[in-house]
Amino acid sequence: MRELALDHVGGGISDETYLERMKRLRASLAEVVQTAQVGVPADRAVEWLRALAETWAQADVPEARSDLIHAIYERIVVAGREFVSARLTPAAYAHGLALALPEQVAMARPTGFEPATFGSGGRRSIH
Repeated sequence: MRELALDHVGGGISDETYLERMKRLRASLAEVVQTAQVGVPADRAVEWLRALAETWAQADVPEARSDLIHAIYERIVVAGREFVSARLTPAAYAHGLALALPEQVAMARPTGFEPATFGSGGRRSIH
Protein backbone atom coordinates (compact mmCIF):
# COMPACT_ATOMS: atom_id res chain seq x y z
CA MET A 1 0.00 0.00 0.00
CA ARG A 2 2.89 2.29 0.78
CA GLU A 3 4.51 1.67 -2.62
CA LEU A 4 1.20 2.34 -4.33
CA ALA A 5 0.70 5.57 -2.39
CA LEU A 6 4.19 6.75 -3.27
CA ASP A 7 3.59 5.95 -6.93
CA HIS A 8 0.33 7.94 -6.78
CA VAL A 9 1.91 10.92 -5.02
CA GLY A 10 4.75 10.88 -7.54
CA GLY A 11 2.28 11.13 -10.41
CA GLY A 12 2.94 7.62 -11.72
CA ILE A 13 -0.72 6.57 -11.61
CA SER A 14 -4.05 8.37 -11.81
CA ASP A 15 -6.46 8.89 -8.92
CA GLU A 16 -8.84 6.31 -10.36
CA THR A 17 -6.12 3.68 -10.74
CA TYR A 18 -4.84 4.39 -7.23
CA LEU A 19 -8.32 4.02 -5.70
CA GLU A 20 -9.06 0.80 -7.60
CA ARG A 21 -5.73 -0.80 -6.63
CA MET A 22 -6.14 0.26 -2.99
CA LYS A 23 -9.60 -1.32 -3.00
CA ARG A 24 -8.13 -4.60 -4.28
CA LEU A 25 -5.25 -4.50 -1.79
CA ARG A 26 -7.63 -3.90 1.11
CA ALA A 27 -9.84 -6.78 -0.04
CA SER A 28 -6.78 -9.06 -0.29
CA LEU A 29 -5.61 -7.98 3.15
CA ALA A 30 -9.03 -8.63 4.64
CA GLU A 31 -9.04 -12.10 3.05
CA VAL A 32 -5.60 -12.89 4.48
CA VAL A 33 -6.64 -11.67 7.94
CA GLN A 34 -9.83 -13.76 7.78
CA THR A 35 -7.88 -16.84 6.67
CA ALA A 36 -5.32 -16.35 9.44
CA GLN A 37 -8.08 -16.10 12.04
CA VAL A 38 -9.95 -19.15 10.80
CA GLY A 39 -6.90 -21.30 10.19
CA VAL A 40 -6.29 -23.88 7.51
CA PRO A 41 -6.99 -27.56 8.02
CA ALA A 42 -3.72 -29.47 7.77
CA ASP A 43 -5.12 -32.06 5.36
CA ARG A 44 -6.21 -29.32 2.93
CA ALA A 45 -2.77 -27.67 3.04
CA VAL A 46 -1.02 -31.00 2.48
CA GLU A 47 -3.37 -31.84 -0.40
CA TRP A 48 -2.63 -28.49 -2.04
CA LEU A 49 1.14 -28.92 -1.61
CA ARG A 50 1.02 -32.40 -3.15
CA ALA A 51 -1.00 -31.09 -6.08
CA LEU A 52 1.53 -28.28 -6.58
CA ALA A 53 4.44 -30.73 -6.56
CA GLU A 54 2.68 -33.01 -9.04
CA THR A 55 1.79 -30.11 -11.32
CA TRP A 56 5.39 -28.84 -11.22
CA ALA A 57 6.75 -32.27 -12.11
CA GLN A 58 4.30 -32.64 -15.01
CA ALA A 59 4.87 -29.15 -16.44
CA ASP A 60 6.74 -29.75 -19.67
CA VAL A 61 7.10 -26.15 -20.88
CA PRO A 62 8.46 -23.09 -19.08
CA GLU A 63 5.13 -21.27 -19.48
CA ALA A 64 3.33 -23.95 -17.46
CA ARG A 65 5.80 -23.60 -14.60
CA SER A 66 5.55 -19.82 -14.86
CA ASP A 67 1.75 -20.06 -14.53
CA LEU A 68 2.18 -22.22 -11.44
CA ILE A 69 4.58 -19.71 -9.86
CA HIS A 70 2.07 -16.93 -10.62
CA ALA A 71 -0.67 -18.95 -8.89
CA ILE A 72 1.46 -19.05 -5.73
CA TYR A 73 3.34 -15.75 -5.71
CA GLU A 74 1.74 -12.36 -6.26
CA ARG A 75 5.14 -10.68 -6.24
CA ILE A 76 8.78 -11.80 -6.08
CA VAL A 77 11.59 -9.29 -5.61
CA VAL A 78 15.21 -10.12 -6.38
CA ALA A 79 18.38 -8.04 -6.45
CA GLY A 80 20.70 -9.53 -9.04
CA ARG A 81 20.77 -13.22 -8.18
CA GLU A 82 19.76 -12.63 -4.55
CA PHE A 83 16.24 -13.23 -3.23
CA VAL A 84 14.83 -10.15 -1.46
CA SER A 85 11.19 -10.91 -0.69
CA ALA A 86 8.01 -12.59 -1.90
CA ARG A 87 4.30 -12.04 -1.40
CA LEU A 88 1.94 -14.96 -1.83
CA THR A 89 -1.38 -14.77 -3.64
CA PRO A 90 -4.55 -14.76 -1.51
CA ALA A 91 -5.25 -18.33 -2.69
CA ALA A 92 -1.81 -19.46 -1.51
CA TYR A 93 -2.38 -17.86 1.89
CA ALA A 94 -5.82 -19.46 2.08
CA HIS A 95 -4.26 -22.89 1.55
CA GLY A 96 -1.65 -22.47 4.28
CA LEU A 97 1.37 -21.98 2.05
CA ALA A 98 2.69 -19.13 4.18
CA LEU A 99 3.56 -21.73 6.80
CA ALA A 100 4.71 -24.44 4.40
CA LEU A 101 7.05 -22.62 2.01
CA PRO A 102 10.63 -21.76 2.96
CA GLU A 103 11.42 -18.15 3.73
CA GLN A 104 14.12 -18.07 1.07
CA VAL A 105 12.55 -19.21 -2.15
CA ALA A 106 14.92 -21.32 -4.23
CA MET A 107 12.91 -20.82 -7.41
CA ALA A 108 12.82 -17.01 -7.20
CA ARG A 109 14.83 -16.27 -10.32
CA PRO A 110 13.99 -13.54 -12.84
CA THR A 111 14.85 -15.72 -15.86
CA GLY A 112 11.78 -16.76 -17.76
CA PHE A 113 9.35 -14.46 -16.00
CA GLU A 114 7.56 -11.64 -17.74
CA PRO A 115 8.24 -8.63 -17.53
CA ALA A 116 10.62 -7.58 -14.81
CA THR A 117 10.27 -3.97 -13.70
CA PHE A 118 13.21 -2.07 -12.42
CA GLY A 119 13.10 0.05 -9.31
CA SER A 120 15.57 1.80 -7.08
CA GLY A 121 18.65 -0.09 -6.02
CA GLY A 122 18.60 -2.40 -9.01
CA ARG A 123 15.81 -4.55 -7.57
CA ARG A 124 13.52 -6.42 -9.93
CA SER A 125 9.90 -7.00 -9.22
CA ILE A 126 8.31 -9.98 -10.90
CA HIS A 127 4.51 -9.91 -11.13
